[in-house]
Amino acid sequence: MATGEAPVERLRGYLLQLPPAKRALLIAELERSLLRGDDVPGGDLLLQEVRGSVRESAKAHTWIYTVAELRELFASVGLVVEQLCSSGSEDPFRLGDPRLLLVARKEG
Repeated sequence: MATGEAPVERLRGYLLQLPPAKRALLIAELERSLLRGDDVPGGDLLLQEVRGSVRESAKAHTWIYTVAELRELFASVGLVVEQLCSSGSEDPFRLGDPRLLLVARKEG
């Protein structure tokens, strides 16, 4: 590393070199210390930088089911769908609502 780098840049470079398991351990230790109220000089900055140095990527798969398909899936494991809601206040679900809360009970 160049000696003319700012301290924060040197810190970032060091953190990027740490293996993922060591970064996770450092994050856990810093969080525990801060939660206990320990005085950790620069702890917030260090935590921000170590979290920022963690980069993960993965592929995600999304499945979209119709209500009928969901009823079949639930039935296949012995559950009967009793109610379809769009919110915790039990508003009825309508096509296009951003979420579906499904209430089911075990058959039998």
